[in-house]
Amino acid sequence: MARNTGPLSEPICGYSGTQCPKTFWDEDVIYVAIGVALLGIIAFAAIAFIIYLISDRQPSAGQRLEASIKEVGETLWRWL
Repeated sequence: MARNTGPLSEPICGYSGTQCPKTFWDEDVIYVAIGVALLGIIAFAAIAFIIYLISDRQPSAGQRLEASIKEVGETLWRWL
């Protein structure tokens, strides 16, 4: 394949090699890190919310104990 363009008037990195364009990681690593951190926080919050919803449906230990005491009291009352 033939290229119809001539050579560059100046090399991409300059004549000294110090003017090279920055790579994606050199320029945008902070944005990637912030994005990953935000996704982690959102994932943690979603998992915590799901655990809260599941645990909220189940009665707590105090509620179970109270129900057991009430049941024992009703049973004893029937025997009397």
